[in-house]
Amino acid sequence: MFENALPHLATIKKWFANGQPGFSSIAIQLLSQKVQQLKSEGKMLVVSLMLDDMALRKEIEFSSSEQKFNGLSDFGQGIESSSPAKEVLVIMVVGVNCHFKLPLGYFFISGLSGQERANLVREALTKVYETNANCVSLTCYGPSAHFTMLRELGACLDFENVSPSFSHSSDTSKEVNIFLDAAHMLKLCFGSEKVLYSVTGALHYKSSFKY
Repeated sequence: MFENALPHLATIKKWFANGQPGFSSIAIQLLSQKVQQLKSEGKMLVVSLMLDDMALRKEIEFSSSEQKFNGLSDFGQGIESSSPAKEVLVIMVVGVNCHFKLPLGYFFISGLSGQERANLVREALTKVYETNANCVSLTCYGPSAHFTMLRELGACLDFENVSPSFSHSSDTSKEVNIFLDAAHMLKLCFGSEKVLYSVTGALHYKSSFKY
């Protein structure tokens, strides 16, 4: 309708000013609309969940407009901590049989166990399931907390007994497959060893970056 005539940047910021930590009800509504759109075309929406952490600068400030302190660990729905947030955990829905990315929710954290992360993933799967979208996979990178999370969900990535999937929390007849993000895994490898060898043992790549 408007072609390239987008609203002013200040207007767009005002639209998204109330995006609080936790799962976004607006995102869930948009996902439901996408499901109905594809259903009218005789298709089922197939999606994947993506989980990632991003570092934050620790800073606590008082907001006079909200009458609250910002910068604390916050899971949404009034669940706050007195410790400053060090990271933001983002859960995103990505289309598999169509092209779109939709942040489903975010959480300000100062450290989260594998069990707590597994609970958030189960909640995300339930919310996606309620929109009638079919979630077939979970993509994350490989810190120790995520391996604990995957074990809590029912998957196992040990070489001796690999089981790279787990039962859906809302429908045990469905399996959710695990994918470790290749770029992040290589970064973790170079961060510790800075050297990559081929299967024959020959030096394949040596990182010049300093971590």
